[in-house]
Amino acid sequence: MRLILIILTVSAFTLTSCNTVMGTAKGVGRDAKAVFIYSRDAVTGKPISD
Repeated sequence: MRLILIILTVSAFTLTSCNTVMGTAKGVGRDAKAVFIYSRDAVTGKPISD
């Protein structure tokens, strides 16, 4: 019984950390895309995005 509890606890921490890593990676990618778009609009003077 104790072994099952330990396995479930470790599994929960693993899944949570993976989700956090994936969320962070997606967030960084979106931020980089936004910076690129707004920088391009500022440099060209022609806002392509709204």
